[in-house]
This record gives sequence, structure tokens and C-alpha cells, in this order.
Amino acid sequence: MSRFTKALPKSKVCRTCGHRKPISTKTGINFWKNSSNEDGLRDECKDCFYEWRNANNEKLARAARRKGVVADAKAQRLLLVYVLEVA
Repeated sequence: MSRFTKALPKSKVCRTCGHRKPISTKTGINFWKNSSNEDGLRDECKDCFYEWRNANNEKLARAARRKGVVADAKAQRLLLVYVLEVA
């Protein structure tokens, strides 16, 4: 192993739910990468992130609209149709 690469731990405790989860399984990886953390992984598992995102979906969409960001492809198409109709 190179001195620049670290071996990933086999499991990690999620900061949000407190469960110890394996880093990777046959179905995928439970934690995203984050180079600013010492182990190179985010502190929360993907399940907790998805749960948070689903709970805050409307709040995130409002913030995106305030910033002028269109959230998804369907919304982009609807916006384009509206702009073309108005013009």
C-alpha cells in the first residue's frame, strides 16, 4: 500500500442514526466520499441523507427557486414552454 493511500475501515458509525454500518456491501457503498474527513467518508450514511432530503424536499425546492435554479428536467421543460408562450 502506498504511503498516500489509507485503508478504509470495514464499518463506520453514522453520526445521525447511530447505527454501525459496513462501508460497502454487495448492493453498494453506504457512505459517500468526503476528502476533508480523516477517513475520507461523510459522517452520515446514505439512508439518513435520503431521509433528510425527502423530509426537506419542499424547503430545498423553494430555496432553489429563490436562487433561480430549476430543480429537475421536467421543471426546466415547463419553464421553457412558459417562456416561449409568453415571448
